[in-house]
Amino acid sequence: ADAVLTAQVEGALQFLEGEAKSARILFAYEPVWAIGDKGIPASSDYADKQQALIKRVATALLLASPPVLYGGSVNPQNAAELIGQPNVDGLFIGRSAWQAEGYIDILRRALAAI
Repeated sequence: ADAVLTAQVEGALQFLEGEAKSARILFAYEPVWAIGDKGIPASSDYADKQQALIKRVATALLLASPPVLYGGSVNPQNAAELIGQPNVDGLFIGRSAWQAEGYIDILRRALAAI
């Protein structure tokens, strides 16, 4: 999984040159097995490890360390634990934010955790 993720980040950034390398770039990471209503949420430790890998690879290719958001079955039950991880800079919320109540619940829990 690490080799695939490394190749994806390198592939996304390999053609950037000059000033483009210092542009505001933001990553959103979602493991393929966590996508959709049947997705399996990643543990917060796994998410943090993958976020750190993305930052490490991207920083080696860019002039700065880009923020990395985590997505992948983010919900009210796991939002606080995910946002509390040192390498998770934000949450990329999908299905759980379709209804305002779910989005607000996630925001409240995430704010309480930071």
